[in-house]
Amino acid sequence: MSLITWGIISMMMAIVWNDWSFYILRVLLGAAEAGLYPGMILYITYWFPRRDRARAIGLFLLGVSLANIIGAPLGGLLLQMDGLLGFHGWQWMFVIEGLPAVVLAFLVWFWLPDRPRDAKWLNNEDKELLEEQLAAEDDGVGQEAHGFRSLLPVAKDPIIWLVIAVYFTHQVAVYSLSYFLPAMINAFDKDMTTVTIGLITAVPWIAAAIGSVIMPKFGTTLMKQKAMVSGGLWSVAIGLVIAALSGGNLWLAVFGFCFAAFWFFVIQSMLFTFPGRRLTGAAVAAGIALVNTFGLFGGFLGPTIMGSLETSTGNPLAGLWFIIVLTVAGGALAWGLRGSRRESETETTPNA
Repeated sequence: MSLITWGIISMMMAIVWNDWSFYILRVLLGAAEAGLYPGMILYITYWFPRRDRARAIGLFLLGVSLANIIGAPLGGLLLQMDGLLGFHGWQWMFVIEGLPAVVLAFLVWFWLPDRPRDAKWLNNEDKELLEEQLAAEDDGVGQEAHGFRSLLPVAKDPIIWLVIAVYFTHQVAVYSLSYFLPAMINAFDKDMTTVTIGLITAVPWIAAAIGSVIMPKFGTTLMKQKAMVSGGLWSVAIGLVIAALSGGNLWLAVFGFCFAAFWFFVIQSMLFTFPGRRLTGAAVAAGIALVNTFGLFGGFLGPTIMGSLETSTGNPLAGLWFIIVLTVAGGALAWGLRGSRRESETETTPNA
């Protein structure tokens, strides 16, 4: 349902007629989208053991990178359809880019099985083996909680709140770059066409796609995942420092953005393994949703502050320093992350 409603409301953005219609549709769009990401992360926990979960999430997040790689230049081309059949280019953009979500929703509903035991492509032995392995790892808290009660073990777990804090700093960086990258690129050359801006904007997302495919497979243990979250956030900071200090050199800035973006979905794939480690049952869904919800506040705060700093300084790159400070702090916080009780005991036991 999230895909269908999101696609329809996205297409309806083509008919906004004043400020309030824009605000209302944007709120509805966010509400429609809210359940998709947590639902997909929860779905992955039904299929992949902990050792493989970060890699699976990384491959899922490859879709975000591909959407930006294709969407940025595609958006530039669609904007040039201005006047076709009496519609503005931005209206064509919303309609054409929203339609695939509606179509894919039906494919997902009829094609994806709920759990391994429902998969027609697995034999009975493979189904039992996978289900047993997943059940053996299910040592979190919250098994008996349902409904609003499932929030209690989430709210009581300090590690979940630490994941939220780290994810918040990450989302500030991702959303700020997503919103302001075209403007920052355009600042280097005001005569760029929308297609050129779109093509250059796609380059860092190619780096993000490469990172999401290559790196998560190495996050097979708790310690490795903590190191990749922390090191990844500090690498994002380094990349943004390069971009901020690039002066008038466009390609040096693009290199810095690429270096930062490479780690975006590596970090995210690691962080979303922790709710499944710490919790179980309905509490896993509640934990994933809570992490995602508070993370999206970072997605709101980042672009807002970036915009304010750009307006006050006249420099589109000025807001990068705000993101740099937050990602450095997030990298330090990441070292406090812990897995399940069993994993934590193993981590602290010598020669384990």
